[in-house]
Parts: sequence; C-alpha cells; structure tokens
Amino acid sequence: MRYRLEEKCRAAEEYCAHILKQSGAILNTEETGEHYQLFPSGLHTGMYIQLARIFEKGPAREQMAKLLLYKLKQADIDLQEINVLLGPALGAIPLICALQTLAELEHTRAVYVERDRQFVLALSRGFSLNPQERILIVDDMAVSFSTIRETIAAAHRACASQGYEANIIGFAILIDRPLIDREHSELLWPTLKYACGLCIPLEAYNAAPPLLKKQCPYCQRDIKLIQPKI
Repeated sequence: MRYRLEEKCRAAEEYCAHILKQSGAILNTEETGEHYQLFPSGLHTGMYIQLARIFEKGPAREQMAKLLLYKLKQADIDLQEINVLLGPALGAIPLICALQTLAELEHTRAVYVERDRQFVLALSRGFSLNPQERILIVDDMAVSFSTIRETIAAAHRACASQGYEANIIGFAILIDRPLIDREHSELLWPTLKYACGLCIPLEAYNAAPPLLKKQCPYCQRDIKLIQPKI
C-alpha cells in the first residue's frame, strides 16, 4: 500500500508540474521583461507563479487537489480526523473547495480568515471553531510561511475568546517555494504534521542590502518591477 501511494505521489507531481508549465501560470523575466515583488515579504524574483491561472479550470483544480490529498496521506494525516479546512482568503479558497469535492474530505467544513481593518487575519462572516473540531491549515503557496503563522494565530485567538484552544493537527501547502537559507517548514512547528504538493525553490533578492547580501540584479539592470495580484 505504501509503495503504491509513493507511485501515485510521483505521478501526480509530474502531471501537476506539467499543468503548471502549460497553463501560463509561471511568469519569467526573460519572457515578460519584468521582475516581481512578492507579497508580503517584499522580496524580488525573476520567476513568479500565479496560481489563479491554474484554478481557472475545474480539471486542473481537481488534479492539484488530488496531489495534495496524496501528500496528506503520505504525511500520515488521517483524513477522517479532519473536521475543518482553514485557510486565508483569497488564495486558499479555490484549493479548499477543490479538496472538499474529493470523497475523502467531503465531510469537512471550509472556514476562512480575512484581514480586518487593522490588516490582521481573523475569523469573520460568522465563522467559528468548536473545541472538538480538528483543524487542518491549508494555503496555496508559501515562501516565508508568515501567512500560515498568521492563520494559526487567528485560529488560536478565535478559540481563546471562547475559553478553549484551537485543535490544529497540521498544515498543507500546495506549492512550497523555499529560500536557500530558510529553516525547513517542518521544523517551525515540530508538533504539527506537514504536507507539500510541489516544492519549487525560490531565488529572491531584496531591493538593496543589507537585509540580504545580494542586491536585486534585476533592479541593477533597471528591469521593470511589478507586484502581481495575489
């Protein structure tokens, strides 16, 4: 059974990587003549992934959701124990909805956090988290994992206001874009299980020193900087 799961994961990774390349979701400086500022880190990069292009079409969404489902199983996360899929709006919404179309997760609730007037992620729209519910944090993409941290904090705040703790069992990212010098995400929350669909390393720079040793080479060449819609 484990061997077959590994085979499914490899096949799904290859297929989803192919979908990503064919969809027009990957933007490169060489092709566009622009470079990109990442939100919320502010880092600059020559390769940006716009996952909204993937989520335009149902079959592509389904394949991405299946990949993440296999990775959840690979991480020994019991799908039947998950009661709530919790993620930040807007990026996580299409992914969570796609996950809920799969039979193994159709029993779950979809809950979102949004930024309030102070730009802090919080539960709204009447959403609540119950003490007996087991929560899986979900997001479409991560670089610094700051949004995941904020989502976890928002869940704990919402539950603390009712006198109990959020029961978070793990977190899942469709695409992890690790910086070379970043601590691996699994080490950030040793008590939580972690699943990642695709790992696509990120070469990124600050606009100027000293936050990172290397100054952005695209800025040095006066290549136009844009911040794509997230």
